Amino acid sequence: SRRNVFSSASLLIMPQVASAEEYTGTGYTFSYPSEFALASKPVKTHLDEVLVKQGKRQIGVVVDRVKLNRLEDFGDPNFVGERVVKSELGRDGVTDAQLLSADKIVKKDGVTYYYLEYTNASSRGDNHFLA
Repeated sequence: SRRNVFSSASLLIMPQVASAEEYTGTGYTFSYPSEFALASKPVKTHLDEVLVKQGKRQIGVVVDRVKLNRLEDFGDPNFVGERVVKSELGRDGVTDAQLLSADKIVKKDGVTYYYLEYTNASSRGDNHFLA
């Protein structure tokens, strides 16, 4: 069966805030600090996606359908992180990408998430991602 897998799980790493807003997407609810505002993307490239911004800071979630029942079926955190970096290197304008860390997180509900930290350098600037 097909399941939605988050290719960016920013909601796992966001610190608790006193005041939060919520966005309900396809099978998930995304909470973000009220200081951030929903932002539109000019081109939709995923099944579902949400982006919030505060100045130059951005937090987002993207959802794509995959043919996996569990994240672990794709590979361990390091393997998935290397695939993300390889994908970044294939993007237009990206000149460098590095995986900084890859960890496995199992939540109380038994769902497994991967925490990935990586950077990229591109013609549009340097970026630091927590996914």
